[in-house]
Amino acid sequence: KKNIYPTSDLFFWHSNLKVKYMLLNENFIFQDIKKVSICLYILDKLGEIILKENINPSKGIFTEINISDFLINQKSNYGSFCIFQTLNHKKYARSERGYIYYDTPGGKSSLMHGNFDAVTLNEKNIKPSSSSTFFPRKFFVQNLNISKFPSAYVFSNPTKKKQKIKVFNHKNQLIDKFLLKSLGIIIREPYDSETIYVKSFMPLCRPLIINDLFGSNFNIFHA
Repeated sequence: KKNIYPTSDLFFWHSNLKVKYMLLNENFIFQDIKKVSICLYILDKLGEIILKENINPSKGIFTEINISDFLINQKSNYGSFCIFQTLNHKKYARSERGYIYYDTPGGKSSLMHGNFDAVTLNEKNIKPSSSSTFFPRKFFVQNLNISKFPSAYVFSNPTKKKQKIKVFNHKNQLIDKFLLKSLGIIIREPYDSETIYVKSFMPLCRPLIINDLFGSNFNIFHA
């Protein structure tokens, strides 16, 4: 008999940003708020769980979760979070890849959507959803780094093993390499190259791109 587990993306948080997640309520679909449980996990940059919190669903279409409210006094300055929504006493799987709102202290905002089933909730434990590939894969990052506000790149590891990631410039020269723990996340500073591509043993090594994190031209989006 096939087991059914809910999944979630590994969403990015940063202490410099106000982070808010909009969750589509299952109780809006199933018309019974008592049947629904929502659980939030917050991880540090090393992929370690630093907080687990049960969230009360609202009665409307969406439950607004202010992630930043749970980050007060956390030692890590950035990391990831995942959210699981289950139906009590029912086998039901939901993939959580909703919208995240980011606001800077200066009032700049950016909106981003989840894109990957990174982790599963299995017997109240979160586990990576992906395995390493047999052959290395390349991902060509679709971002032209030519503005006066260079791009920083956020990499996460949804696999079960530590991953070695290599970054190459448009001349096929190796410009960066680093290790990333399972469920870990890392920000790599701007590269002196208009375009880059990434080589790894992950099924999809697709970074987030951040422009001007601490300035007035802030933006965050998927590669």
